[in-house]
Amino acid sequence: MKGVWTVRLLFFLSGASALAYEVLWTKWLTRVIGVTTFSVTTVVASFLTGLALGAAFFGGRIDRSGRPLRLYAWLEAGVAACSLALHFFLPLLESSYVSLHRHLGSAGQAVLLARIALSFLALLPPTLLMGGTLPVLCRREVARGEGVASSLSALYAINTLGGVVGTLLTGFVLIGSLGLRGTLLAAVFANALAGGVALLLDALERRGDRETPTPGSAVREKEGEPGKSLAAVVATLGPRGRAIILAASALSGFAALSFEILWTRALGVFLRSGIVYSFSLALANFLLGIVVGSWIYNTFLAARRAGVPAFSTIQAAIGAWGLASVLVLPRVGQLPVWVAGRLGGEYSWGGWAIVWVLSSMAVMFVPSVLMGIVFPLAGGLVVDRERVGGGVGTLYAANGLGSVLGALVSGFFLIPRLGTLQSLRANSLLCAALGAAALLALPGTASARGFRRRKVIAFGGAGAVTLASFLIPADLLRERIIASRPGTNLYFAEGATGLVEVYDRIGAAGNHYLKLYFNGTSYAGSTQSGRRYHKLLGHLPALLHPDPRTGLVIGFGSGMTFGAMLLDPRIERVDCVELSPEVLERPPSSPGIMGMPRSIPKEGSSWETGGNTSW
Repeated sequence: MKGVWTVRLLFFLSGASALAYEVLWTKWLTRVIGVTTFSVTTVVASFLTGLALGAAFFGGRIDRSGRPLRLYAWLEAGVAACSLALHFFLPLLESSYVSLHRHLGSAGQAVLLARIALSFLALLPPTLLMGGTLPVLCRREVARGEGVASSLSALYAINTLGGVVGTLLTGFVLIGSLGLRGTLLAAVFANALAGGVALLLDALERRGDRETPTPGSAVREKEGEPGKSLAAVVATLGPRGRAIILAASALSGFAALSFEILWTRALGVFLRSGIVYSFSLALANFLLGIVVGSWIYNTFLAARRAGVPAFSTIQAAIGAWGLASVLVLPRVGQLPVWVAGRLGGEYSWGGWAIVWVLSSMAVMFVPSVLMGIVFPLAGGLVVDRERVGGGVGTLYAANGLGSVLGALVSGFFLIPRLGTLQSLRANSLLCAALGAAALLALPGTASARGFRRRKVIAFGGAGAVTLASFLIPADLLRERIIASRPGTNLYFAEGATGLVEVYDRIGAAGNHYLKLYFNGTSYAGSTQSGRRYHKLLGHLPALLHPDPRTGLVIGFGSGMTFGAMLLDPRIERVDCVELSPEVLERPPSSPGIMGMPRSIPKEGSSWETGGNTSW
């Protein structure tokens, strides 16, 4: 149709700028909040909360408006203005964190929660406006003759594809060439351009350049058998059935974002990666899978009126893949050696990028394709053509708020309390239960025999996933990680900030030395060269200062830098800030990780400690 693909191209730009903001905000919050898991979780949660609330708010209002394109234009302009204003607001927000710490310095958890809450609220206005764009454009396309499910899947895929491009360009090109401010201005320009072109198109339409609506029969051919429109499918479910699908979509969003955070974190441990590049590649792979899934639905399933059985089967398949990923994750650590061999023995930055693409695709691509099918499939089941904006907004809000909970619960509860493996297991069981519940609760077969068959399929699928989950050893990931490191493991703990390991290794001369790993990367060792290096870091600042009285060490690590600074007789107090409690947590009677004493040699010097969980 005339104008449809022009507007969809604008929605592509909107998706690219949105994910550019997400990468930028993640990088900024990593500096401010300090813990990578917390910063990623905060950005994802605020992003999805804004999208969900915006979809619900603007979706209900666009059904009563005759000019969706104009509203879309103002939403894009608002996103540009809010994102630009946020850039100037961030320094003020950072100074408020300093003030909070001065007043709540002794209450570490209160300070962290306050910082997260302020960051969350700061990111909410632009994301709220972003959330309104999908139901608004979907309402426009359906009013002009497109089918509900086909329009939803096409717009969802195009916007997500823009997100893939925006993620990769931001993480790998724009930040390095333009810097943070230049990248922000590029994203703002994309939003402003989309809004300006949309206003121009709206003005042309107002002057009479309107499209001729597609006949109703053509729409039926897109989304179902002749004479059986999608509205009839929605009507057969009834209010109770639609409510169940909405609830299942919310829980599906919960599992999807929880899986994404867990897989990204685990890949970082096995591949030893930095936050910006690894987050960008993992997110791009995840989004690309959603694009492919939406395309598969639009091409093969929309015309066949895929219903509740397909929804249930896909949910169970996502759960099964979540379990399979536990077996795949340990093997991605072998990819660097394989890629280096194919590149002539050198493992360069390009080789690293290839490894991350292959590994994240191996873990994330198949389930993200399935997730890309589930969303428009659910839309086809619950969205009525007479109330497209409100229906799409409600569905998007349910899925988005479920995703928010998935991000928050994973980052702040599941990982610190259960560890990666048990969290993956819990998500897999949730998806299996969703598949069973949806298939059993919704109408589809009137005969008793058909109902029994559905019951057998539902319980059989859920039971198979449950049985498989308990066949996986509880310490599988832990054992695989330990087996991949040389030496004898002495300490292994996983917390919200990362994974800490200590190994006893034997050198070439037969001497024993210790090695400390954090998220798979070696950060300290008790070799002679390592001791010189880390002690020098503590001595040098004191030697260069004319009259040192106090000292601050960022990161306890092996404790050698902290201990070296304490030896200077002129220094009265040394504070050590360690973001990972697991680095410090060990029996009080034991020596420090690298042999430093557990007690603090100088009165008034301090460090902080915390809890301990394991994979």
